[in-house]
Order: sequence, then C-alpha cells, then structure tokens
Amino acid sequence: MQNINNILVGVDACPVKAEIVQVGAEFHVGILFVASYAHRLRK
Repeated sequence: MQNINNILVGVDACPVKAEIVQVGAEFHVGILFVASYAHRLRK
C-alpha cells in the first residue's frame, strides 16, 4: 500500500492559507482546500 500525505484545510475562516501552501511545497505534500459554496475565497 502506498503512503500518501495530504493536508486537508477548511478555509472558510483560515487566516494562514499562504503559509500552508508554502509548507506543503517545502515538504512536497498535497494540499486540498475545502470551502463552503456560500463563501468566496480571496488570495
């Protein structure tokens, strides 16, 4: 079985999205941002 590492992030009110992306890239880990369809994401 293959070990797959991912970070799952609930981003509706997450203030550290940029930092999560940076750490994921540094450690070669996939990131999945999950948000409510009723919220609008900003960079």
